[in-house]
Amino acid sequence: MPLHREISISVVLCLAVTASAQKPASPDLVLCHGHIFTADTTNPWVEAVAIRGDRILAAGADGAVCSTADAHTQVINLEGRMAMPGIDDSHDHVGGALYGIQVPFPSPPHGQGPDPSIAELAAGVKAAAATDQQNEWIHSVVGPAVIRHPEETKTALNEAGGSHPVMVEAWWGHGVFVNAAGLAKLGIADTITDPEGGRFDRDATGHLTGLMEEEAGNEIRRRLSDEAGVPASVQAFKAYAQRRLAEGVTSVQIMATNQRLSYLERTFVDADTPLRIRIMRFPMAREDERVGEKLKTGEEILSPRVRVAGVKFVLDGTPIEELAYRTKDYADRPGWRGRPDYSVAFIDRQLRIALSGKDQFLFHTAGDAISDEVMDEMEKLAPAATWKPLRVRFEHGDGLDTPERIARAFRLGIVVAQPRPGRPWKSLSEGNIPLAYGSDSGMSPWLIFNVMTDPKNPQAVDRETALRALTIGSSYAEFMENRKGTIKPGALADITVLSQDVSAPTAAPVMATHSVLTIVGGKIAFQSPGPQ
Repeated sequence: MPLHREISISVVLCLAVTASAQKPASPDLVLCHGHIFTADTTNPWVEAVAIRGDRILAAGADGAVCSTADAHTQVINLEGRMAMPGIDDSHDHVGGALYGIQVPFPSPPHGQGPDPSIAELAAGVKAAAATDQQNEWIHSVVGPAVIRHPEETKTALNEAGGSHPVMVEAWWGHGVFVNAAGLAKLGIADTITDPEGGRFDRDATGHLTGLMEEEAGNEIRRRLSDEAGVPASVQAFKAYAQRRLAEGVTSVQIMATNQRLSYLERTFVDADTPLRIRIMRFPMAREDERVGEKLKTGEEILSPRVRVAGVKFVLDGTPIEELAYRTKDYADRPGWRGRPDYSVAFIDRQLRIALSGKDQFLFHTAGDAISDEVMDEMEKLAPAATWKPLRVRFEHGDGLDTPERIARAFRLGIVVAQPRPGRPWKSLSEGNIPLAYGSDSGMSPWLIFNVMTDPKNPQAVDRETALRALTIGSSYAEFMENRKGTIKPGALADITVLSQDVSAPTAAPVMATHSVLTIVGGKIAFQSPGPQ
């Protein structure tokens, strides 16, 4: 069967003879004649899966499983295709909707975002302003060429935007820039104080440049996204859900960064998509009361597929804008090592709450210095045996870059979610650090899988290890490994059937892989178009 060609999946009704009353309940759906990765170490590959209701009934050889079907069972012949547990994305930022006039720029391949020059951005903003008489917001997504040069950007956008408010944001989520008209519209003056966890950049005379770092920018981003309203956010999320289902994703863990928590909850519940959603609370200095009230209450079930659980804090920036907190100077800035967003005392307070065990805590840690600080405080507060079952998460975990740090993280039970391309996957895996795939606003699971398994990558892992990071690894990262992330009896019936077999070298590029059939809770949630 050629892997590069879209081949329809045949769906037939099994004409089995009705069994006696003593026979166990027959399945509602059976997948037969497949090459099925289960992520279950005791039974990693099977040929067939039987589903009843929203659960896996059986997984095994064709002869044993397909024979359980009766006249009421839907049988899908996979025709040798590869299937696997539905992908669980452990780290994404979704919510809100686009606002104002968009100034788009092309993005390069492989997960990077746009990086226009200041001159290109100014030209785009000027053209947008010329088409609008209502002084609407002008919005764009940019790269380090803009974010790392605030004073030049200030001059260019003030001139290009004129009376139009302009807001641009870094594609990687760390950095927001607002021009003078935008600052005035937001009511932000030079007298504003920095919020906890963030900073308003100023020039040598103390005047705002318009660059807002970390929590300062997050608050503005959330405020403008909220203005779009929940109905617009619902429509945007429905489109997002279809894209993810087509990738084979069935669960997404989402940080509440793009909207206030109460809006985000309404967005996901009202959208009512097939995706399973975990919302992680994201406290902000001026967040609405829902976050502060709920920090120590643990899991909340909002609907059958939407829950709130866990708390995330961003403890430093990233290497891109050079705010990741490191133990060594940045090569192009002698004497500069980035900086932490919060004090050690703040980290200590959050870890004390984490020890209550009511909420899982997730810490964005990009630099090695901030990773050391968190582990230092963990070891001061409690023995490793106390921390291990709490599964404290390091989002990205870039700072776990030596055998000593990896061994230390293993003792403390730290889980690494959304390790970026270029991270030491092999070292982390061999150090028994649980790894969880995360898209972080756009990276396809098959992009990450391709990088993780690239034979030219000295930190590559084998294909099964990579598949586990996409499935059971992410489920473990949210304490759900006993319910989903595997194909075995009793697990939730979340399954994706792939366009090509990624368990071996593929004929088509790995990054072209997609789902031809996605099942969530035993129901078909997505099927690729084409002849049946």
